[in-house]
Amino acid sequence: GVTGALAQPRLSIYRSDGSLMTRVSGWSDTADVRGAVAATGAFAFAPGSADAAVVLTLPAGSYTAHVDGGTGETLVEVYRVP
Repeated sequence: GVTGALAQPRLSIYRSDGSLMTRVSGWSDTADVRGAVAATGAFAFAPGSADAAVVLTLPAGSYTAHVDGGTGETLVEVYRVP
């Protein structure tokens, strides 16, 4: 539902020291992402969409989420999975 959405987003997660933890682009329908969506009540992505998602176990600390891949609007949501 985001108008003018970034067509091909790439999501990168960095540790507080600036080192890259992970980078994803494009939606992948994985069991861990489906499980997290179900457990948190988040909205599911449409099949074949270009949305990016990742499930991580993070120790306490500071992290940065960076989205790039062109010009457009993005929405970043973070959930604690029970």
